[in-house]
Amino acid sequence: MKVKLAIYKSINSDGCLSFCNADIFDKFDDYIKLSEIVEVDFIDLPQEEANSKEVAIIENAIKNEMAKSESRLNKLKQRKQELLAITEQVSE
Repeated sequence: MKVKLAIYKSINSDGCLSFCNADIFDKFDDYIKLSEIVEVDFIDLPQEEANSKEVAIIENAIKNEMAKSESRLNKLKQRKQELLAITEQVSE
């Protein structure tokens, strides 16, 4: 896979430099190209290796989203109980 890379700096950063795809970053107004474009021919990883890494990342994302959802659900359940307790106090 051939990619055209150059070194860019964001005008919004504190001097951090990035190797970026020149075809994309040349279009952004907030990045300054600091080097000439170099074409790099990357060697692809075997598809099964890339797939297994992606599956692991997706599994981790699912766990994180489930934890966030569980936390939000617990807060909602707690608020519901608080409101029910207030309603019971008012009706007594």
